[in-house]
Amino acid sequence: MEKTFETKVIEVIQRAHDIKSFRFSAAEDIDFKPGQFFVLTIKIKGKDANKHFSISNSPTEKQGED
Repeated sequence: MEKTFETKVIEVIQRAHDIKSFRFSAAEDIDFKPGQFFVLTIKIKGKDANKHFSISNSPTEKQGED
């Protein structure tokens, strides 16, 4: 089931020269299963840009999603 919500980036972690992890604030309770992903939509020059990200933390860890 698709769900839309707003959140904020609270931390960016540089893992390698071309890899970063993003930690988001948990705007609401988000239930997910291992292996799920989300689509991040941002506006660039007035147009929507979509990027797909996998969720790398445990579903029991509720501090934010990586």
